Order: sequence, then structure tokens, then C-alpha cells
Amino acid sequence: MVVPDLNQPAFEEMTLTSQLQVIESCARSANPETDFTIVGSSMGGLLATIFAQARPSVKALILLAPGFELLERWKQWLGEAGMEKWQRDGVIPIYHYSFEREMPLNYGFLEDARKYDSDNLRVNIPTLVFHGTKDTVVPLASSLRFCRRNPEVAQLVELKDDHQLLRSAPAIWSTTQAFLQKHELL
Repeated sequence: MVVPDLNQPAFEEMTLTSQLQVIESCARSANPETDFTIVGSSMGGLLATIFAQARPSVKALILLAPGFELLERWKQWLGEAGMEKWQRDGVIPIYHYSFEREMPLNYGFLEDARKYDSDNLRVNIPTLVFHGTKDTVVPLASSLRFCRRNPEVAQLVELKDDHQLLRSAPAIWSTTQAFLQKHELL
């Protein structure tokens, strides 16, 4: 298992492109004949989905509260005035769950995100999506729409939990094991 640091080159300067480059680097460093499953949470779930669309070596996705519909969520969260302020100031303070504090994020993140479609993603591999019904960061509706667009391969598991899904870890683990066994990926 590889758990890359996607805050590259640093959180303030990261973009979807820089994060996808980290994932690409991890994939290249693996044995080229190795198939793999990607597990991604929140932004990592969005990145995993974007990455997997063009990589035949990715055989399955496990997504935890994936950050779909990214630009729309930012617009709703910040509003027009907040978006203009972010552009004018060049940075915005964002709470970083891993570091447990607010950190600045460059406006280049948003400009780069416009290069990617995070609203209409399609996949052709088995995809297991976990999402909390009490998630206030990424609405459950985003995962519902994703699964409706990908009914042949995507399975949604709704959990009575928030965005971090910490209380649901045992259920996530057991469901993931069954999913991987069903698709002969264990």
C-alpha cells in the first residue's frame, strides 16, 4: 500500500494537476504489470476517479466522501463575493483536516481545477462509494448523482456519519473486504 502526500509542492501551492502528478509518479514506480485499486477520500476520491478514467491498470476504486462537483461546491460555499476576494487576495484560509488547522491555499488551485470535469465523471471499473448522511463538506447528493451516472459499476453505501467517516471505519472495512473479494481483487 502506498499513501502519497498529495500536498505537493506544498498545500498552499497544490493544484489538481500537481496532485495527479503525485499519483502518476506512484503508479509509475509500481511494477508495470501490477494492477491496483485506488482508495481516495474527499479530494483524494475525486483525484482517484479522474486518474482511473485513463489508466487500464486501475481495476477498482474505493471512494470515501469523494469531492465531486468541486467548482460548484466552492461557489456555493464562498459565494460570488468570496470567490472575488480569493482571486483578489491570491490566497484563502482553508481548514486542513490532517494538520488540524487553517492553512492558506493559492487561487491557482481554483484556476487549475477549471481544467477538469468534476461534475459528470464516468468510470468503467468496479467502484465502491461510501458517503455520510451527515456530511456538511461534500453533499451526499454528489455521490448519488455519480452512482446514477455509473449504475453498472458504482455502488453507494450511505453511512450515518459525517465527512470524515471515522465512526464508520469497521463497516467501511468489512464492506470493502467483501467488495474486493467479490471482484477477485484480494
